[in-house]
Amino acid sequence: MGLFGGMKNFLTGGGAKVDLEIGSAVRGEPVSVKVTAEVGEKDIDVRKVYVRVRAQEVIDLPDVELAPPNPKAAPTRGLKRTTETFDQEFRIAGSQTLKAGETYEFDGEMTLPTQASPTFIGRYASHVWQVTAALDKSGNDPDSGWADIQVS
Repeated sequence: MGLFGGMKNFLTGGGAKVDLEIGSAVRGEPVSVKVTAEVGEKDIDVRKVYVRVRAQEVIDLPDVELAPPNPKAAPTRGLKRTTETFDQEFRIAGSQTLKAGETYEFDGEMTLPTQASPTFIGRYASHVWQVTAALDKSGNDPDSGWADIQVS
């Protein structure tokens, strides 16, 4: 892989494929998680393996017409606002070297606060939870991508 291939992996989080399995998420109760990492053709030094959870409240009013801030501009149609209500990282494993060509599984758990709002999907308002798993390393962290989860 030449110099630029290594640079691409540094910038884009290449070098490992990360997957996440998560149990049923109930606020105030432990939730089991399993992070699987398939390492590419080079060893990876990781500072930690982690799962990040976030929640957002979303308001979407598509049929509202808003007056423009500038009188010469055309009115704006629709209003969408998003507010983050929760964001937390859960450490699953510590610092280690993951060997090239190997597959690793890391089991752990996390607990979401009882006072957090559960998942809710309404016509104009929703509360959405998302989760991702990642390997913390130099450069961009390889991750599983964000996935929506149901939280009760």
